[in-house]
Amino acid sequence: MNYKKFLNEIKLKLKEKEFENTLQELINIDQKYYLKTISPDELLEIVNEYEEQEEKTNAISKCQILTIGNPEIIFRLGIEAVRNNLKKVFISVNDFCLAQNKFIVAFFNKIFKENKINIQLILDNLTDEKTIIENGKKYDITISISDSYRYYFYKNSIKKIIFYPYHIFEIFADDEFENLKKIIFDYSSLNGYELINFDEELTLEEVIELMNTNGYGSTAVLLSKDKEKQKMFKKNVHNKNIIINENPLKKIKFELNF
Repeated sequence: MNYKKFLNEIKLKLKEKEFENTLQELINIDQKYYLKTISPDELLEIVNEYEEQEEKTNAISKCQILTIGNPEIIFRLGIEAVRNNLKKVFISVNDFCLAQNKFIVAFFNKIFKENKINIQLILDNLTDEKTIIENGKKYDITISISDSYRYYFYKNSIKKIIFYPYHIFEIFADDEFENLKKIIFDYSSLNGYELINFDEELTLEEVIELMNTNGYGSTAVLLSKDKEKQKMFKKNVHNKNIIINENPLKKIKFELNF
């Protein structure tokens, strides 16, 4: 089965009533502890997004992923496995949205089996340190997605590990935006995003220096009406994504580049 047919197969499965009902049951379980959910319509939007992207070829066959349990990321990893012609993907997650994530991985493995696609997707909850280090030796690459803590913890033990700062936001706000910054921070905490708040007592120059030296390369966000601050921020911050006075959660697109 080629990549485009695989995407069409996913779309057909997502539209089935059984899929929607099962997903909702698992969302109800996760929502006892977390806010983050994913709907069939949102998943269809992700598939439509991938229809605009081409299949890739690379020398990587086995990949270890260290990530939080954001269901959007887990779903995208299932597609990326086929898009990048991988054979085995080991995904280490925490307890975040575990019911939804187990269902998503089982969903992909069923499609792989039914269509004789030679890919093994493994979801492991709270993987122990020894296993992650051993996998780092056996797998072609280890990727830490939106999990800076685990990246920095393992980077000296695993030679082929890279940091992919998707949905990691560094945010600085003027005093008048403090309430909005708190709302974004609280939302991020409850939905599995990593957000670094810079103290309002710091100057913009100090914040820019920290953003450029902390090694995240994540999304830099400024909330300010000051035009000079906006110009300085846009000119001097080295982060890949720079957002000024917009919702960062709606601006960033996921594309895993091996």
